[in-house]
Amino acid sequence: FVMEEVVEAVKCLYHGSDAAAKEEAETYLKSVQTSEESVLLVPDLLSSEMIPEVQFFAVSILQTHASSFKVNHPDQFAGMQEFLLQHIVRYNEMPQFVYRHLCSVLSVVIFKSVPDSWSGAFDGILNELLPQSLRATMEFMKSFIEEGCKLIEHRTASPAVMQEITDAQPTVVSVLQQVLCGEEASDEETVVAALQCFACWIDSSLIPIADIAELLNEIIGFTANDNTFSYAMECLIALASHQDMEDTDILSTMVDLVLQLKDGYAQALEEQDDSKTEWICKLITELVDYNTEAIITLDSGPDLMEMFVGVTAHPMQFALEETQSELTLKVWYNVLKTFVELEKTVRHKARALYLPILMNLLLTLHKKMQYPDNIDSLSKDYEQQIEKYREDAGNVVMFIACFTSSSCLQKLLFVLDENLSDVSTPWMELEATLACIYRSVGFAGKYDEDTMASIISHMNIQPPNKFVSIACVQVVGALGTWLKHKEELIPEMLNIILKSIVTITRRPRSGSVSRDIGGNWQPQAKRKRLTESEAGAEALRDLCEGCGETLFPHFDTIVEKYREATMRGLSTEGRVMVAEGIVVMSRSASVDDAIQMIQLALADECTYIQQCAELENDMDANLDVSELGSHIRVLGHALRFIKFKGDEMCDAMNGLMEFVVTSCAALVDGPIVDDSISQSICDLIMNCMRVSTAFVAPFVDHLVGALSRGFVARAHACLVNVVRSLVLIFGKRSSHQEALLQAFHTMHIGVIEWFEGGQHLEVPDAIGEYFTLVCQILKVFGGEALMAAKHTDDRPLLMSISKWTFSAVLLPEPIILRHASTAIVELLKTMSQSQECLSIIYTGGVGALCLETCVQALCSEAPLIAVPEIAKSIATFRLVYPDLFIELLPSILEEQHLNVGTSVLEEFVGSCNAKSNIGDLTQLLTSFASMCRS
Repeated sequence: FVMEEVVEAVKCLYHGSDAAAKEEAETYLKSVQTSEESVLLVPDLLSSEMIPEVQFFAVSILQTHASSFKVNHPDQFAGMQEFLLQHIVRYNEMPQFVYRHLCSVLSVVIFKSVPDSWSGAFDGILNELLPQSLRATMEFMKSFIEEGCKLIEHRTASPAVMQEITDAQPTVVSVLQQVLCGEEASDEETVVAALQCFACWIDSSLIPIADIAELLNEIIGFTANDNTFSYAMECLIALASHQDMEDTDILSTMVDLVLQLKDGYAQALEEQDDSKTEWICKLITELVDYNTEAIITLDSGPDLMEMFVGVTAHPMQFALEETQSELTLKVWYNVLKTFVELEKTVRHKARALYLPILMNLLLTLHKKMQYPDNIDSLSKDYEQQIEKYREDAGNVVMFIACFTSSSCLQKLLFVLDENLSDVSTPWMELEATLACIYRSVGFAGKYDEDTMASIISHMNIQPPNKFVSIACVQVVGALGTWLKHKEELIPEMLNIILKSIVTITRRPRSGSVSRDIGGNWQPQAKRKRLTESEAGAEALRDLCEGCGETLFPHFDTIVEKYREATMRGLSTEGRVMVAEGIVVMSRSASVDDAIQMIQLALADECTYIQQCAELENDMDANLDVSELGSHIRVLGHALRFIKFKGDEMCDAMNGLMEFVVTSCAALVDGPIVDDSISQSICDLIMNCMRVSTAFVAPFVDHLVGALSRGFVARAHACLVNVVRSLVLIFGKRSSHQEALLQAFHTMHIGVIEWFEGGQHLEVPDAIGEYFTLVCQILKVFGGEALMAAKHTDDRPLLMSISKWTFSAVLLPEPIILRHASTAIVELLKTMSQSQECLSIIYTGGVGALCLETCVQALCSEAPLIAVPEIAKSIATFRLVYPDLFIELLPSILEEQHLNVGTSVLEEFVGSCNAKSNIGDLTQLLTSFASMCRS
């Protein structure tokens, strides 16, 4: 490389106007940077006469080769050390960003030098730098610990490296004390550099806090200066998560330091300095989050928690760009959870101590949960953020109620009375009060009779709008457990809920369901704003969970209102919640009565499903097929919550299951099923099996046949999941093995037809799921059964499975490839357990075909993302069939015509033979693949 050409390329890259020329220059510079020869250019490129961009490129060359220079050029390594020593003191001859990167290179070289050479390098360099420039010294110390932490994080730090860092610590502390406590503290730029360096060393947790105790008050002092405030806060935040905080004396000192910021926080609030308030918020949340259990036992703990409430209260109304509310809420959730989990004796003491603080927190969250007045006109993203915050805040309120017992409800009742007595109270405040009561009323105790009675008396208020109406209905639903022993109040409360269910309004724009189509909880789902009808449905479900048996006399009324709401357009989510409530209510009845109640309530859904299942033509003018998925979801969700004790059986349940399974089989085989309906059918079948596999067993053969035909006809991946579950549950039962194997064979033939017809890349999900079924079939049936089963050409089915599984690893589709690789691993393990299978591996050519195909995919054909899975397949071959692997690998590698030298191939083969661990082999093969592809 010619230095002048390199300089011109750098100038073109940074200052040129021709896009094509800049792209060409970038390509050229990358080749220079990675070349070993480029190191020879560094002294000239780093000259003080060069522009900063050229100097930076010179340092980037050093960064590229610093970690490997000692290994690749051991005879020149001493020269590299000497060169860096000469240039590290030239801080005035290069920009700060260039010098910073040069310090990083020097740090890497130091760590690569120990323990063989350059002992005492750190102290020696500081002795050179310190008399000349404190700022340069700080830059080097900062880079030194940053590079050291990278090695620690990647678990590549040797004992010698750790010792080098440990030996450097006294010098670092001494220099920092000199800067932060001496005359240099008047130079703000030097102080800023020192604080940045200090934060990095603290963050490493390698310096004991006892060694820097004298500096802590100095750090607090620097928070009074606007120019050093943020840098001092970085140090304090690093201290908050330091491992030495496990010492209560050190933690107590830290808490006292943080409390000194209380006046500063108040002043920042008054001046509306959001930057400062956010820094202090981060510090307190970090300190509390990492040390909750210890803090609540400190004498100064209540003072810190009181300050934490104050931080949470800013700015009192949840706003779009606000970060402090979200930061604090996550920590408060953990704090309250810690309170709830305290031992009984400690818990009582903590409750008395922290009750006033938690009541202030409750009122703060109550204010922050209030909707803005223009909620209906906000953007979708803003709505979702508000709903998420309200949900998270509600979780904290729930824990407050759990920990403080009656106090929380009494405080909220007091607020509710104030809201209702003042006609000027904004509806947002009333709604927030009811929302808090909804989240806390479930923790009412035996001493809350009067409080609960007062709350119930307020539920018949005339809501000013739908938001308050929804909140009222939710509170009523949450009262279920208490109403269980107040039967005289149930008709009035139930009427409020049923009135809401039949109030069908436009769906809000925001949100998503909190449960999937199978009825399973999704804890991380975005919380949506419910319609009034959905709120009523949710409240009915909650009411049924609390006092199901006492609702029996009102069953007919509930079903009537449910059907009315369905006719008016109750959403699928609303219907699902009502169905769940009815099932929960039926649990108190006998099994026969429970099934009869469910069938009566869901008679319309069952009738519609049956009519669709009986269709023989593609269309039917009397049926709206688009509703089928909704009906299936409702029925599936209802079945999901049926519970039986032990092996309890009944004719009614057998009849319901027969209807469900045969209808599902007919629908899968029918003409009207699309992907979404297939998914709903699969969820329905899985929910049947969750209730009891005994009820499904009589219909397995019929069902699995329909599923296999439906899979071949439509390539819906979800159908394979059900077949896989059926194989897992019923595959060991001899009465079902023939039908299950036949169903798999049908699916296998269908997949082969997709491959031969060129359709396999159009349905990658279906093909990928098929290979997961192959794994399950191999595990359950074993090699001998699959050798005995014949394919269409009278060859063993196992041979056909092997052929097409091996072929799949040469495809460009990662989803197929990864699942096929997993299937190969299972194939290799399964075939090693049968003498007949071993014969086709060794003498039938199956082993050679497998290894050859996998090596070809590994080295050239497969997408990079799938290489680790293929490497694991080859590693498994090596461990299961070591002698065959040693025999075949050299010739297979030779046939691949790889772009690597003969010596490299021989070394690779030797390494494969030497390793006996699946992880080591997989890593070796992955690295070899990268070498072959480079």
